Amino acid sequence: LTDLETPVAHDFDIRYDRRLTPEFLAHFCPGGFASSLATITKSGLYPLDLRTRRDAKSGAEHVTLYTGLTAVLQVLSSKNGTIRLAAHSTHQKQGTFDKAWQAARTVEDWTTLWPEVELYLERVIPAASQSHGRTEGAVQAAIGSYRDDPPQRVSAAHHVPSPVAPEAGSDEPDRDDDQGDE
Repeated sequence: LTDLETPVAHDFDIRYDRRLTPEFLAHFCPGGFASSLATITKSGLYPLDLRTRRDAKSGAEHVTLYTGLTAVLQVLSSKNGTIRLAAHSTHQKQGTFDKAWQAARTVEDWTTLWPEVELYLERVIPAASQSHGRTEGAVQAAIGSYRDDPPQRVSAAHHVPSPVAPEAGSDEPDRDDDQGDE
């Protein structure tokens, strides 16, 4: 393109498939050793956000639990199927992160060790939320933890309600009042 040409949409049609492999994703679904991460994130008790990523070139995969914009736990896969954990040194210290978790281990090992990881999260999340989760990342956490279908979308600039509203005189509760139990 020259400086005078207007870019056309197809000029920027670059896509990367960053979805996790089904094998790695299964660890975070019901029955997987790390399924509690989704439960903790959706609880709404803290401004948490669970994000997944796969590198399009290398195939490396990881899942990161954020409070605000700071990562408190990363679960990283390797090509041979082993998994290791990582966390920033500040959070390691606050939550007494076991440095041995940084070594690659089998899924069977993590199934046994995961209750200890959950204890780390119980210690680190409140502290990290206090220092990092009060303002930064609050919108991301709100969007990521909303459980209704179709979801309401929240942004810093405006709020767009769900396209489905209860009819007048309906017994259905208003979405804002519906706490839901999952």
